[in-house]
Amino acid sequence: MPFFGLIKQKELISYLRKAGMIGPFSGGKHPIMLKGTIRLTIPNPHTGDISKGL
Repeated sequence: MPFFGLIKQKELISYLRKAGMIGPFSGGKHPIMLKGTIRLTIPNPHTGDISKGL
């Protein structure tokens, strides 16, 4: 399995768009992205990057 490290929110959104997801849309406290029936909540990067745990 490849190593997954920190990623910037803009990079994550870019990769998800390339995978066919649309958005991000306002989902309350966190933005969401959609693909068919899949709804993915994007974490807010409070420290600048999103860790692999999220």
